[in-house]
Amino acid sequence: MGPRSGARIVVISPTTRVVPDVTAAFDALWPQAELGHIVDDTVYSDVLGKKMGFKPAVKQRVLNLLKQGEAASAKAMMFTGSIFGALIEELRVNVSVPVTTSSQGLIEEVFAATAKGASRRIGVVSTVAQSIADLERDMARYAAPKGLAYTVEKYVAEEARPLFESGERPRHDRIVVAATERFRDIDVLILPQFSLTTAHAALPKVTGRTDLCASRSAIGLLKRLSA
Repeated sequence: MGPRSGARIVVISPTTRVVPDVTAAFDALWPQAELGHIVDDTVYSDVLGKKMGFKPAVKQRVLNLLKQGEAASAKAMMFTGSIFGALIEELRVNVSVPVTTSSQGLIEEVFAATAKGASRRIGVVSTVAQSIADLERDMARYAAPKGLAYTVEKYVAEEARPLFESGERPRHDRIVVAATERFRDIDVLILPQFSLTTAHAALPKVTGRTDLCASRSAIGLLKRLSA
């Protein structure tokens, strides 16, 4: 691929594992963007592995990463890692560049067509249980002050994750797509991981159901913010 000539988008990640998925999603959905990565594996290691949580020292390190992206002249930034949603919302007021969380675009799309007081039936399929727990927490934080009602059904296709990690993407995607068959009688189906981008593209159309995935929603939001 030749040099990208579009808006400079900086993606900040607390783990190297997500970088290939993010890059692949941009290649497929927004190849014109000038994509840059900032990665600090020690953040995840300390927050989760060493059980430090979001102590002041950790918050300062995350803010430093946002400042680094700002200094790189990013038009917009995204911080990956679903457990960091609330922290990024707290810290992003300290930089002049728009900063999104990994699930912000997804959550905004889920509720975009939901009138106040109406209820929305949501199904979530993931290959990692923690990603669903993080998404539910962020959805609740978004919906509560707006008076948005919803119900969530969920399924973890945990048998697909080892296939993804070993590079068996076609088999991984088939398992994920098959898992979505249990969610035909809902309003919105969510695939909340960047690693599910190709599975989302393979989903069969279901009348009355909107299918969303984290990568498409996130990149769509970054496009709007950097326009």
